[in-house]
Amino acid sequence: MQIAKALRNKPVALLWSAMVFSAIGDELYTIALIFVATSALGFLAGYLVSIQMACTLIASLYAGVFADRRHPRGVMIISDLVRALAVVLPALWLAFLSAPLPLWLLALMMIVVASAKPFFDPALQTILPELARDKDTLSAVNGLFDAMRRVARIFGPGLGALLIPILPIQHFFSLDALTFLVSAATLVWLRRNVADAHEPRTSAPAGFWPRLRQGVFGGFLAAGRKPVIAAHIFAFGVQNGAWYLGLILATALRFRQNDPADFSHFGLIVAAYGVGNVASTLVTAELKIGNPFLFMSVGRLICGLGFCLLALSNSLPGMMAAAAFAATGAPLAQIPFVTLVQTSFPPNEIASVFRMRMTCDWLGMFLALALSPMLLAAVGPEATTAIAGFTYLAAGGSGFLKRLGARVRA
Repeated sequence: MQIAKALRNKPVALLWSAMVFSAIGDELYTIALIFVATSALGFLAGYLVSIQMACTLIASLYAGVFADRRHPRGVMIISDLVRALAVVLPALWLAFLSAPLPLWLLALMMIVVASAKPFFDPALQTILPELARDKDTLSAVNGLFDAMRRVARIFGPGLGALLIPILPIQHFFSLDALTFLVSAATLVWLRRNVADAHEPRTSAPAGFWPRLRQGVFGGFLAAGRKPVIAAHIFAFGVQNGAWYLGLILATALRFRQNDPADFSHFGLIVAAYGVGNVASTLVTAELKIGNPFLFMSVGRLICGLGFCLLALSNSLPGMMAAAAFAATGAPLAQIPFVTLVQTSFPPNEIASVFRMRMTCDWLGMFLALALSPMLLAAVGPEATTAIAGFTYLAAGGSGFLKRLGARVRA
């Protein structure tokens, strides 16, 4: 098995274990943040979702100005240390001042953590090809790291439920800080396995304005040289908006409107989606991907069909089965795309292209969140989920049409 081969690579196994540990810490952070925010703000806590999205979106635009001239591993270490310091502040405040946690400190922590994501995630994608060593193993490595957050979404909330009765909520932040420190220590250990630790920094344009242009628009300029890849990046932005709107908002509202007492069933649907994600990731990582564009199109079609089935389902088992089916399409689109970028662009452009992808993803979700009140009020949650499904189908179908058109011209 390719995944077993990838895990026999000690640096890959060590980094993956640290990233899973850190991702579980992120889930504990989310639980604690929601708990503290809802206690302090009540219904207004929902605005935190928009603020976090806006912070990550803005940071994804300017991160390249600072990160592209530095070694990816060093960028990841600094990002981990900054986030560790930020998330431990609530525990230190409550431990030494014995005063209620102020909202400004909660907001500061949230802004720092959200803004660090566009520095860390693209840098991680830059070092994975070096650790994988060959293209065949790279797909399995990408599958492993794609699965880490999906695994964390299954185990993190369960761990949180076990810890809430025995651990003060502020120490959920402390545990997240610990996971960031473990991640940073692992990256320090990987110094000998990542070439950027002993190679000179990537050259950058001379002058402030050229560097600013490269940092902000570098990913768009690089992807612009490969229009098909750029088109798929924008498609990911559209589908992420559809995912958030159709699975998260609309499905949650279906239970809230129809039977508020059964709102806990929403968690079961999200868990079923997570199980489908992980199962598909393990299978996709073993496949030899000859045509990544075909895989991405098929993945979107599966997601779209699953969302349409979710909209039509009225029973909990049917909705869980539809969500799990839809989830199997996500790795089929994601893993080939990651491998494609890592093998199509030079190392100094990989992070920039992934930041462009993050910008499109978060912009898509932000716009979906902004448009959701009008759409949900106009057509209702079931039809909204169906519209999200048709959006996926359109994105996947367009990929097939472009491929067919290319064959006809040939």
